[in-house]
Amino acid sequence: VNTKCDLQVNNMCEAFNNVIMEYRDKPIITLLEGIRFYISSRIVKLRTILMRYEGSICPKVQQIIEKKKACETWRPHWCGDADLSLFEVSKGMEKFVVNLKQQTCSCRKQELTGIPCTHSIACMWINCVEPKLSVISYYMRCFL
Repeated sequence: VNTKCDLQVNNMCEAFNNVIMEYRDKPIITLLEGIRFYISSRIVKLRTILMRYEGSICPKVQQIIEKKKACETWRPHWCGDADLSLFEVSKGMEKFVVNLKQQTCSCRKQELTGIPCTHSIACMWINCVEPKLSVISYYMRCFL
């Protein structure tokens, strides 16, 4: 099983420790009740936000794709395959190989996160493919 995560370094532990700070010196049951209350209220808050959201993929992933759409500096060059899926993408001396059919790029960001990288998006624009179609199902709204 390949895991997909776009968080390389995060502050989740620090944020969680900050939230439970007021409960740390309490008895264990009170501590656990405080954690339960925090987690359940956070889930309700985020669920409410997502219920109002209209997009087909998660809002944060949509924002990432919108930022990456500014990929005019990358120049895709089709490699001549029959599927129109193999490209070499370059900017100056930097070069990457993108395979749209396999959803891979030699930068490996797409394989690690499940979100198309700027190199893949540049190739998708050439083929008139919408980048959000290449986002893996982990980030789809179907769980609501």
